Amino acid sequence: MAYDLTPYCYQHGTTVIHKLNVKIKLVAFGILSFASLWSWYSLAVTVLILSGVSLAARLKIRNVVRGAKPLLLLMLCVTVYRSFHIQPLYCDLEALGDSIFSLLSLMTSFCAGSLLFSTTTAGALRDCFGSSTVSLSIALMLNVIPRFFEMWENSTRAYQARGGKIGVLMLIPLLPLVLERLINGAVKTALALETRCYYNNTYECYSRSDRKDRNRSGH
Repeated sequence: MAYDLTPYCYQHGTTVIHKLNVKIKLVAFGILSFASLWSWYSLAVTVLILSGVSLAARLKIRNVVRGAKPLLLLMLCVTVYRSFHIQPLYCDLEALGDSIFSLLSLMTSFCAGSLLFSTTTAGALRDCFGSSTVSLSIALMLNVIPRFFEMWENSTRAYQARGGKIGVLMLIPLLPLVLERLINGAVKTALALETRCYYNNTYECYSRSDRKDRNRSGH
């Protein structure tokens, strides 16, 4: 089966992990993310658990970690900055150990999130939170994450097709473009909610003239 290799995008499957209750997966994601920040021992256990979940979901490790390269490069730069000093020239081993632990913890949390979104559809996430205003806001916020990676992958491919070179400098043209597309997507989502009669935190249908009259009357 050909999977969509875009990071944090749903990958169709019929495994136990795919069919698992969404609330259970969300709780497990939170527990594993916090556990990876606790100690080296809990980090190692979390990595083993995530590896087992990845195998159970029939997802390749390289697809789970796909998209983590910018985060990895950023954390490596922070590690070098915190651990190595020029005057005098020396390496702070304690800072180096803490930086490596932070890097691995963030990568572990990234993989946990990747497994969650790879085995859970956007609709299932939305239904999990119910229909209240807060629940809808949380669901929309979570759905922004895979949308961001999808836009980033498409923009990167277009950038390479036009002769752009992959590197840190590509962030200068690509990041504003992706952010602009995210904002445009948010505007379209708001218009779609309005079209579906979601107005003033309730599902009510009003014409534009009716809304103006209600706003003037203070309702």
